[in-house]
Amino acid sequence: MGRAARPCTLYTSSRPTSSQTFPLALSRIPYQIDQIDVRSPSVNHRGQDLRIPGTYNVIPFNPVVVPTGSLRTVDHDEVDEADEDPEGIQALMYTAPTLDKNVTDNSLPFVLHCYSQWTVASIFEPLEIVHGIREHAIQRFSSQDTRYKTILMANVMKGFAQDPLIDNKRMSILSYLAVEVQKIGCSYLTKPQPTSEQDRQNAMYILDYALEDIATNYLEIKVLTLQTRTQSTFAVMKSMNCIAPIFRRACPDLPGRPINLPNIILGDRIGLRYFACADILASVLIGIPTCFQYEVPFSLDLCNRVKSYQSFQSIQGVPDQLIMFFAWVNSLCETPGAGDNPEVVAWAEEILPQIKFVGGETGDPVLRICRMAIQECWRLAAYIYLYMALCRVDAHDPRVVRAQQNMFV
Repeated sequence: MGRAARPCTLYTSSRPTSSQTFPLALSRIPYQIDQIDVRSPSVNHRGQDLRIPGTYNVIPFNPVVVPTGSLRTVDHDEVDEADEDPEGIQALMYTAPTLDKNVTDNSLPFVLHCYSQWTVASIFEPLEIVHGIREHAIQRFSSQDTRYKTILMANVMKGFAQDPLIDNKRMSILSYLAVEVQKIGCSYLTKPQPTSEQDRQNAMYILDYALEDIATNYLEIKVLTLQTRTQSTFAVMKSMNCIAPIFRRACPDLPGRPINLPNIILGDRIGLRYFACADILASVLIGIPTCFQYEVPFSLDLCNRVKSYQSFQSIQGVPDQLIMFFAWVNSLCETPGAGDNPEVVAWAEEILPQIKFVGGETGDPVLRICRMAIQECWRLAAYIYLYMALCRVDAHDPRVVRAQQNMFV
């Protein structure tokens, strides 16, 4: 994987039990941010009609009060909900407050309709976060500061459930939002390092705002999710790198110290959790260093403490427990001689089948079975990564071949 070896706490020579923890720190090359072009693509500007052909009437800046009551549904002329939405996600999205009676436009129903389409098509376990998505969308729409981007994103999401390929106009909007994120990240580099808890809280606030187009609070993963489906890997990683310094300053770990990954994954800050998991997953899938150095103790006990609600798994489908496992393997790859120690590999092989993945117990039974199958495929992928990354074997190794074959059983 081309990782430079860095000092860390070595494991013991005796074989650990399933309850033991390897307190290894993952050292990675620090992030580097390239000079970017912050010129926005050609999109409609503030105050103009943001409609795209085929959308509802969108009037972005009419006065809106924080809504109360119940919202009428919008017509679904593109899809048969019984086929496309077996878990009733769109119906849950529409049980939202109404617009103020003095407001005549249909913007909020349009936003909720588009968000629900994206949720059904893109979220792994939508029932786990649909209520948070609905409330957060209404909150963002009710604010003059965020309504503009909310409606822009809704236009990108329009029809996403039927066709994940977006047209040039929607691609232009998405590129504009990505550039805005990059501008926020780069401008934040000019700010001094936080020196107090209040500074860290301010950084967390900026992170939540800046990552509204990348990776936090319910729908703030939307741009990154759309980018991974519609744009190049380079574009996705550029957005990640630009937001990395804000993530680091929002972390509770002291500057210059490794980031404690279990604390992030088991904590209640969705933005921190999503960014760290996405950072590690990108390292695994693309073979690049993570943005930061992570402290990665790993044990079965830590895996059992992972919750399903608003987890990385509920959004992207990759179990949070395996994210910690991947990071732990990465840390071993940077420990000289770790890949040659059969005790460590045997311990990992013993732990992997014992990890219990958490997930929603409600929803469509067929979809639950499909999700369980996907989780097991990720478990097999963890075996493959263990052998190929740590043990440095190729795809013809019998252990790798066996894991690949089990994916199709």
